Amino acid sequence: RTSWRDLHGDSVELPLLEDCLNRLEQRLPLEMNLRINRDDKHRIVRVKGGPVIGDDGLCRAYLMTYFDITDEKRIEQIERERDKLISIGHLASGVAHELNNLIHPVINFSKMLQKRLKEGDAKGLTYLEHIRNCGIKAGDIIHKVLMFARETPASKTAIRLGDAVQGAVDLNRTRIPPTVTMELLNNVPTRLARISDTEVTQIVTNLLLNAAHAVAKDGRITITLSAVRLPDDGSVVALPAGPYLCLTVADNGHGMDEETRQRIFDPFFSTKPIGEGTGLGLSVVYGLITVADGMITVDSEVGIGTTFRVYLPDVTEADGECHGADTGG
Repeated sequence: RTSWRDLHGDSVELPLLEDCLNRLEQRLPLEMNLRINRDDKHRIVRVKGGPVIGDDGLCRAYLMTYFDITDEKRIEQIERERDKLISIGHLASGVAHELNNLIHPVINFSKMLQKRLKEGDAKGLTYLEHIRNCGIKAGDIIHKVLMFARETPASKTAIRLGDAVQGAVDLNRTRIPPTVTMELLNNVPTRLARISDTEVTQIVTNLLLNAAHAVAKDGRITITLSAVRLPDDGSVVALPAGPYLCLTVADNGHGMDEETRQRIFDPFFSTKPIGEGTGLGLSVVYGLITVADGMITVDSEVGIGTTFRVYLPDVTEADGECHGADTGG
């Protein structure tokens, strides 16, 4: 049985509670949603009530019903978040197309002007080269935005995972506080994985930003890429035996307790304050890695730090393009 004292009376719900009590005193019908705090958990309850009138016209009782609509409201919130993401995708696509129309003339005209300048004007040619390179980089960023908006198909050819990870790390350096030390150790520079550059960027970006959020101002983030061979007994991770590339992102931040660690890949679950995260980042990462026949694991200890490990099949030999002499050992 839930008493009125169980009702969560914060600044939002208190007026509703007062209105509910007033209606009860006046024997008026009511219908409203209230938040109930039980066992340190908030539930949303739809309250309906009305007076029971006797034959003499007097109120003999007041019938109250409670419907737990927490799951219904949660689904509505998920739908709103999904619609919001779709809108963001459309907005990103529109902005990217407009920028694309401006970037192409910058690249093309700077290239044409380079041909017209005299070779003696070395400084002018250098300036033009910088302009053209910036235009090319901006075009690459626009391409990534269009990929996010699913306006261009993602390539599923085998890529050098180390190059893709390096590019993603470079792209995010300005987003990491300068007081945070970030180090990349690539032990398998020529090994291949079948995943797109854009997907690698999404994965690395989410892991790096989560690590940056967890560490202190003078914290440390270490990104390591290595080759492993998984056994067939599933003692490491539940993947088929064989060669894999392991991307590790480790930080010395505040860490997570076991309850948080168990939910870290759940959609819309976030440890950040409201408005600072959608709770979709790691769930998207989990989905991308799963589609690539890989797996992601997380180890964490409060006060020590967190380590994410991403396992992707090493397709270097299978793809028939073993670049260089690296053996991935």
